Amino acid sequence: MSKQVSPTFRISMGLVGLTLSLLMATHLLGLLPDERLMQVEARGRIAESLAMQLSGAISRTDVVTLDETMQSVVIRNKDILSMALRKADGDIVVAAGEHDTHWQTPHEDRSTPTHIQIPLSNGESMWGKIEMAFAPLPAAAGIAGIPYKMWGLMLFLGGWGFFGYYFVLRRALRELDPGKAIPERVQSAFNTLAEGVLILDEQGYILLANDAFSSAIGRDADGLFGADVTRLQWRRWGEANQSKSHPWMVALREGCNVTGAKLGYKTRDGQFKNFVVNATRILDKTSDRATGVIVTFDDVTALECKNDDLIKAVRKLQKSEEEISEQNRELQYLANHDPLTGCLNRRAFFERFADKLEQAQENGQPLTCLMADLDHFKRVNDTYGHGVGDDVIAGMAKVLNQVADEQDLVGRYGGEEFCVALVGKDAEQSRALAEQIRTMVAELSPVWFDHKDKITSSLGLACRPEETSSVKQIVDWADQALYKAKETGRNKVVEWDPVAMVSLQLDDDQAEAAAPDEAQAQMHMVPTTKASLEAPSLFADNAASATAHHAVDPMTKLPSPIIFNDRLSQSLLRAEADGKIVAVMQIAIESIDRFASALGEATARDLIATISTRFASTLNRGDVLSLHDGMTHPPSLTHVGNGQFLVEVADLEETNTVVWFVQRLLESLKAPVTIGDNLIYASANIGISLYPGDANDGDTLLRHASTALQFAQEAGEDKSYQFYAEEMNVHSRRQLTIETGIRQALDHDQFYLSYQPIIDAKTGQLRGLETLLRSDHPDFTGMPIGSLIEVAERAGLIIEIGEWVLKTAVRQAEQWIEQGRDIPRISVNLSAVQLNSQRAMERLMQVILTMDLSPRRLQFEITETAILRDVDIAGQALMNLQQLGVMIALDDFGTGQSSLGYLRRFRPDVLKIDRCFIGDITSSQADESLVSAIVLMSQRMNIRVVAEGVETRAQLEKVRDIGCDDIQGFYFAKPMPADRLDQWLQAHHGKRIRGGAHTIADASVA
Repeated sequence: MSKQVSPTFRISMGLVGLTLSLLMATHLLGLLPDERLMQVEARGRIAESLAMQLSGAISRTDVVTLDETMQSVVIRNKDILSMALRKADGDIVVAAGEHDTHWQTPHEDRSTPTHIQIPLSNGESMWGKIEMAFAPLPAAAGIAGIPYKMWGLMLFLGGWGFFGYYFVLRRALRELDPGKAIPERVQSAFNTLAEGVLILDEQGYILLANDAFSSAIGRDADGLFGADVTRLQWRRWGEANQSKSHPWMVALREGCNVTGAKLGYKTRDGQFKNFVVNATRILDKTSDRATGVIVTFDDVTALECKNDDLIKAVRKLQKSEEEISEQNRELQYLANHDPLTGCLNRRAFFERFADKLEQAQENGQPLTCLMADLDHFKRVNDTYGHGVGDDVIAGMAKVLNQVADEQDLVGRYGGEEFCVALVGKDAEQSRALAEQIRTMVAELSPVWFDHKDKITSSLGLACRPEETSSVKQIVDWADQALYKAKETGRNKVVEWDPVAMVSLQLDDDQAEAAAPDEAQAQMHMVPTTKASLEAPSLFADNAASATAHHAVDPMTKLPSPIIFNDRLSQSLLRAEADGKIVAVMQIAIESIDRFASALGEATARDLIATISTRFASTLNRGDVLSLHDGMTHPPSLTHVGNGQFLVEVADLEETNTVVWFVQRLLESLKAPVTIGDNLIYASANIGISLYPGDANDGDTLLRHASTALQFAQEAGEDKSYQFYAEEMNVHSRRQLTIETGIRQALDHDQFYLSYQPIIDAKTGQLRGLETLLRSDHPDFTGMPIGSLIEVAERAGLIIEIGEWVLKTAVRQAEQWIEQGRDIPRISVNLSAVQLNSQRAMERLMQVILTMDLSPRRLQFEITETAILRDVDIAGQALMNLQQLGVMIALDDFGTGQSSLGYLRRFRPDVLKIDRCFIGDITSSQADESLVSAIVLMSQRMNIRVVAEGVETRAQLEKVRDIGCDDIQGFYFAKPMPADRLDQWLQAHHGKRIRGGAHTIADASVA
């Protein structure tokens, strides 16, 4: 049957059953006539009537009449077999039929249904009796002890009774239909609800079902009336520990309302629907007794499917992240370790050595740098081949790792040279370890040669002195000591001494003294051959030659050009593999010859040394390094003589960054240099060449940088710079024009703020205002504000701008609140540069602590695409703001590559879905699914969701149906200056979103 049996049919069948049951009970109680009993009574009446008829003839002793009458009775009545008149003495007077055959004297002379005797009296005594023999009564015929006639009666009453009951009940139920008692508008209201609704009586039977419920389970609403809702095809899903009773029964029996129960339903086509069920009792006001229950069913099948898909996607993403993390760990290992020996490579060693040195300086621990080299290693390769040479280098690395502790660092410096950082070991312990290494190499080397040869090693030690020193200095000292060990005989350990180079040949317990001037004059370096580094100089006989032949320029304390060239070669190899950019800058201090002639060569040297210190400090400042996010190698700087420097910046993502490095270097020369009694204002010109645009090798890059420098000098402008490529010059001038405009706008108050409302999707109330930076400076006409902010970040001006924005926005919000405007929250954008700067965050915290506006009315927005150098530090800064009550919003969510990572680390209060996902949400299933997944995930994490870029009513309805909490976009209001927003606030007061219609603001206000 396609439909369930109607209530009228069921009730009719029930009444028929009741009628038949009553009829059966009547029969069993003997309340219905019994045919056999009626026959017995009829026989008795016949006998009495016959006796009265014969009494006259008997009194007259008229035998003939008696005989005729009795014969006539027997013949006419088939039930009477025989009859006779018997006297008291037993003699038969008259008999009819075969009386002797049929008559049997009853027991104790009592009549039976087949043998009836009627006594006759003459008035004084018993005269005789009339005997009548009747045929046996028919046997009782029927089924289960019930006569057939009774069965016929029951069938008659059951059939005709059902039809009678059915038509009467159908008319009565139609008149008593509970739906007739509900106004049509109420019924319509029930049917328009998205949730399924049932009204049940106190036994759990359905009194009313709306269209949403019947449609969800695939049943007709009329057919559900009177059904036991518990007997429908329900199943459990969700939590295993939820109540086993149905929610409506729990509400009725336990006297409590039930919310959030989970039930599934199996439809007739085999599909399963998932519902979240709420049950509320209907109470009788007079007796406070539950007379029924209202049950709502929220169909979450699609939501659960999306949730399952999201969980699968998250698991897949987590698995991908784990795989990527594992690959990153492998790549990190490969990037930091030498593939042959497993030791740290040169870059990683220097980076970690710097951390160890900083810790040692803070804690006052000893730290020693050990340089080790295999003696006459070239002979090994020439004699046995490079395969054996590799085995020897690997054996040397194994020895070093065996001797070093876990906290020590072992790195391959290059070729057969190794560098070891011995942490927490003083000079005596370091000498002992060095001697142990030298001895082990001598003992184990025959194994590396298959006992065909052996090799020795030389070692240099440099212990950190009490004064502050750098990694480069310590490594250079160890390298000098190593060179001294090789120069004075090899197979020994030499310790570097700042006063004298002391050669300790520990195996012979002897020491050789080396003069300080010898230590300075004999450093193991190879002269440079770069033509660009051999410019004529008044220091050509000392400073320039020292720079070319020493590891460190004694005048500037900078690495030599040879080291610079080596680093440049490595940077170019990395850039080729990673697709990065390398910049080479040649800097010339102007009029250095004139300073030397006027003030003396000593003063000129001091000037160059001071400028080199400024350059080195500038390149290593945190704000400059922040321009170079993702940098794995700091910039390199060297002095090439005659007041000229080379700078190499590697691992660049874009060429724009070079301009900011140049600007910082030139700005470092603004302050005058004081040397003795002389106050010197220095200036410089810079030439720049870029890989791969200008050249593909180091020599060509250096030549092109030198050419660009010549063009810069010929321009005749102080503090000028020139790119080798002309298009880069045009671009850099544009960047500088924007930077200058930003500074002018700050100085002349040419920035202002616009505000865009954020609206509650359900109530239409104002949730907050996003603050947006604007400028009326003439140079910025038609320029996207994002381009201006990017330049401000590069130029280091965003911190000042950000502080101005925060103070201005807070003052405006406080003014609005004083005027009675309801401003729930003011939202301000926070730059990644501000988050990366501890000083900037401290100043923001100070502003928050001193403002009258409650921190709970303040919200900071960070973009999901922001690049943070240290995510942990940024996360702690945001957490500190949240502890004050400030809310954190993650803006442009989904457009970057760190979405889930930022969610996990920052724990934002608000998530703003980027407008690129909202624009096509009404036509793109992919965008709709993605936004739905983001909303579901945010709801699970208790994060409020804002849909940005809502511009049409269809978009509004879609994002509201999906579950977005707040809405922002041109559909409600464009960004407005403070005065126009004040008008908007007045117009918006008390308005709401009704039925998705735009009733908040008209286009003229927005």
